[in-house]
Formats: sequence, structure tokens, C-alpha cells
Amino acid sequence: MYILFGGTFNPIHYGHLFTANYIYNYFKCSKIIFLPNKQPYYKKKTKISCKKRVKMLKLAIKKKFEINLLEVKNKKKLYTINTIILIKKKIKKNIYFLMGYDSLINFYKWYKWESILKICNILVIKRKNKIYKNIKKKIKKFITYDIYKFLKNKNGLIFVFNNFEVNISSSNIRKRYKKNKSCTGMLPKIVDNFIKKNKLYKN
Repeated sequence: MYILFGGTFNPIHYGHLFTANYIYNYFKCSKIIFLPNKQPYYKKKTKISCKKRVKMLKLAIKKKFEINLLEVKNKKKLYTINTIILIKKKIKKNIYFLMGYDSLINFYKWYKWESILKICNILVIKRKNKIYKNIKKKIKKFITYDIYKFLKNKNGLIFVFNNFEVNISSSNIRKRYKKNKSCTGMLPKIVDNFIKKNKLYKN
């Protein structure tokens, strides 16, 4: 079982890492592949370069995980559907796509989002204590809470974890750095040191 974990990772934090570790053990995965993107159009433009975000990822990721730089290195714009197709051709295995609940809410805006569901299943992690807006009906029809049904089918389903939530967000971490507040315990020390050394998130 190969899982693609997409996101901006701006910055990578323990919420991302605990999620990856939980999913890795829960499904006994062959591999979890972190897939940093350039800039989702539905998010505010980040001032941190792809190069620096990738550097933080590399500092934080353990050996059992991988990083795929297809989207950030490609000169042409690669949509998620294109990336998944390219990776599937290479590894020739079933692929699952892992995202946060915030991404699920906007999933209907993604380029050829229905085509993504035709070639893979999607795993979704909630953020603790966050109240979410209603999900669009056209997305809701693909959601299942039946893990056995989800694993039995190779595509077309979205599984939302109700027994695992994260309580750390990149946006909160960025705000804390801007206000010179400590982020100890929220992200790896090596990443914290890199951010401070390069004075990231100050403006």
C-alpha cells in the first residue's frame, strides 16, 4: 500500500509527522511519500520558497518515509491528477492520497477531482477542535466510514478518520514565529533551528 501525503508543509510539523506515522502503522504501509506542492490556488500565497520548504521536509523526514519532488521541480504546472498518474506508472501499485480535512472541503475545486477518485482512494485527517463548514453534496457521496469497504475498493472512496485528529497547524506556527513565541514541541528541533537561523515567518 503506497500513500501520497500532499501539502505545502509550510512548515512541516509534528501534526504532519504523527499523522504519517499513525497511517503507516495503521495500514502497515509499504511506503508513505510526502508530496510537497508549489502553491495551492485556494490558499494565500506563501512567501517561503519551495526550496526552503523542501529543505525543512528533508530535515524532518525519517528513513521509512520518502519525499517526491515532482510538483515542485517540474517547470510546467502539474496538477494532482497528473502527479498521481506519473507515480502510478512508475511504482505500478495501488495508491492512496492522504489529505487534511481543510483540503477535502475544497476538493471539488481541484482540477479533475472526479478523475482523481477514478484512480485512487482518499484518506482524510481532521484537525482537533476545529469546526468545519458543510462538505458539498457532490463530495459527500464518496465518503465512507466503513474501513473494510474502503480497503476492498481500489478507487472511488473517501475515508475520514474519526478516531485520530491533529491539533497542530502550520498557520498557527507561522503566527507564533512572527510574534517571537516558542514553538517547542510543535515541530522537530532541527526544523525550529533552521527557521530561526533563516529568520523565516518574520514578515
